[in-house]
Amino acid sequence: MPLRPHLLIFFLILLFTSSCGPELAVQPAEQPTPTPAPTRTPYNPEDLKTVERRDLLDTVSGRASIVPKVTEELFFKRDGRIGAVDVAAGDEVKQGQVLARLEQTDLLYQIELARIDVELAELREREAREKRVPAVEQAIVAKEVERTKLAFERLETERQSLEITAPYAGRVSELDLKPGQQITAYDPVLTIVGTEELIIVAEFQGPEAARITVGQELTLEDFFDTNIKFKGVIAGLTSTSATTRVVEPEAGAPPLKLGDSFKVTAVLGQASDVLVIPTATVKSIGDRRYVLLVDNGELRRVFVETGIESEGLAEIRSGLEEGQKVSAR
Repeated sequence: MPLRPHLLIFFLILLFTSSCGPELAVQPAEQPTPTPAPTRTPYNPEDLKTVERRDLLDTVSGRASIVPKVTEELFFKRDGRIGAVDVAAGDEVKQGQVLARLEQTDLLYQIELARIDVELAELREREAREKRVPAVEQAIVAKEVERTKLAFERLETERQSLEITAPYAGRVSELDLKPGQQITAYDPVLTIVGTEELIIVAEFQGPEAARITVGQELTLEDFFDTNIKFKGVIAGLTSTSATTRVVEPEAGAPPLKLGDSFKVTAVLGQASDVLVIPTATVKSIGDRRYVLLVDNGELRRVFVETGIESEGLAEIRSGLEEGQKVSAR
């Protein structure tokens, strides 16, 4: 059966478009050129530290000084103007010695008059006894002596309030006074340090001070003369600083000299033949401690139990073995 004209035209168009048009088949994409995976050393060999075995001492060091047991700031108990300054900074003074005084010209005049009144009253009393006057008259003159003495003592007390005296033998360490200067009552104007009673005060810096307690034994050694070395015990705290402690020297210790200083060492703990690594290699997660251990060429986190620490080393009680390598990074 012959094809109809319109069907023939359709097949011719289809044949023509399939032979002349672009190829529609999907071609597979090219695979990317693979790149080598980056490689790096898991640790720096120069950062490795070896687990070693040695003796370890947990010590705290500080500085001890010989200082006066007593130091006191002195002041006037009244306002006034400085009349005289009898000492200078650095002067050695005796107990009771007058150090400075306020102006008191009128008061001194009154005190002298009061002293005369006392002498006159005592003369009258003696005369009354010698003449054997009636008891009533003797009682009257006796009371007059008592009255004049009380008046004199009151003026003397007032005079003392215008003076500063040394409460004990010592040395004037600070002085801020000059004649004619106006001062206010109870404002410190000079400082005196005792020289007869000396003590040893040891100072420890930072948080280490909190580890030093009463009863702790110490070793004190002269900074320059190694032959001067003795023991001591922490006897108490000082009132001036939380980092200082009072040291009681052992019997036979060298005589104390004001201003001397010593290196002081306290042994808080010791461990013999223990595993140690540098403290810098020990890291923390919360309250747990760990190190980076070299294992088959790689670093592996290993938790450890530490003990005492001293001189940049930490005791390892468990988790490591002698000869192993840890990273400090």
